[in-house]
Amino acid sequence: MKSILLSITILILSSDSSIAQTNISVKSFQDWLFVQFHNPMFIQLGNIPYQEIILVSSNGETSPLKEDGSFTLTPTQRGCTILSIYRKINQDSVLLWEGSFSVKSLPAPTAMIGNGKPTMSKGEFLAQSGIQVSLVNYGISTSFLVKSYTLIITRGDSLVLLKTFEGNQFNREMKDNLKHLLQGTERLFFTSIKIKSIFHEKKIVNSIEIKLTPKQ
Repeated sequence: MKSILLSITILILSSDSSIAQTNISVKSFQDWLFVQFHNPMFIQLGNIPYQEIILVSSNGETSPLKEDGSFTLTPTQRGCTILSIYRKINQDSVLLWEGSFSVKSLPAPTAMIGNGKPTMSKGEFLAQSGIQVSLVNYGISTSFLVKSYTLIITRGDSLVLLKTFEGNQFNREMKDNLKHLLQGTERLFFTSIKIKSIFHEKKIVNSIEIKLTPKQ
């Protein structure tokens, strides 16, 4: 009888060991994470039910794991974070994967109008909706609201307009005024573009210069 019980115990332990050795993979959009940012992550779970997964981060918090294996990791400080992935087994848990990620400050976003062309016709410019501010070339889709900006318009050596606007949208009143003001040969400078961001100490982003050219 003792021999049978011993055989059953060995079988159970062997089964748990095979579970612990289950291969999974963890992916992020880059080799580092951004501080105070909901960094998108993904786990390739294989045949493991997502409800059995426990996520633990040494720096910051993780969102609940979704059925497709996606979650976010939000570090609270720069440096690094260790992500540990466990699987619940009855009243215990088994470590499946552990890895370290560098944590950096979120880079400055880029402001642009349209597709960023430095030259436009008058009509093409007036068709634009406003200033877009987002991260570029970081594999993360995020944008920032514009609080205000200053528009400087010159024609040759003459100053045509110097005015500060609120928000990022080119509203109808602004476009109507510029429609009558612009001749189609001016230079437009969008400066002091101030954004709303909890991630950046410096709220002023790059300036934009557009040269109007006669429509071809």
